[in-house]
Amino acid sequence: MQRTRTIKLNKSFKFIFNNTGFLLLILLFIISFLLGCVLVFKNNSLLNYIKTEMETFIQIRKDGNFGILLFNSILFILPFPLISFVCGTSVVGCVLSPLFLIYKGFTYGAYLGYIYGSYQLIGIVFNALVFLPFSIVSTLALILSVRESIGFSVVLASICIKGKKNTNLFIDFKNYCYRHLVILGLVILSIILDLGCSALFIKFFSF
Repeated sequence: MQRTRTIKLNKSFKFIFNNTGFLLLILLFIISFLLGCVLVFKNNSLLNYIKTEMETFIQIRKDGNFGILLFNSILFILPFPLISFVCGTSVVGCVLSPLFLIYKGFTYGAYLGYIYGSYQLIGIVFNALVFLPFSIVSTLALILSVRESIGFSVVLASICIKGKKNTNLFIDFKNYCYRHLVILGLVILSIILDLGCSALFIKFFSF
């Protein structure tokens, strides 16, 4: 029994050590998310911005125009993983990509904090049925994108700064693109969730 526990603990520690970067990015997102929740009602400019954005978000989904809703959903979800992908193709991507993750975490936190603070119980239900399903998937996509961007940016930095020559950059870039294609699948899933949850549940909310 003791040997089994030791093996399980070793596997757990191995998982943590192999995924330290990913776990740190999750922690970074959570911290920025919590800051957004706390600070949204402490700054009038931020509150007004979030209020306007959420009113637009809700109104577009209530109008029921599929084309406008699809465009708005793509515009809301896709740009950050796309920008992260582009940043990863430069040596500064390892610095810039986490900044976009921090910004997204902060704004998501502000959105949820505003909805809960303004509508309380109804806001909790709205978050659970409409906002959170696609947000969770799109956040996972962004975290994975940032991780890959940092990794490829570090490879580029090692070539440019340290003069490392034993790296096959073409293979690394091909793998980088393949992984982002998988991430794009998560982005598409989050857009589908946004459209589906909005179509099913937005009619039950009067705000």
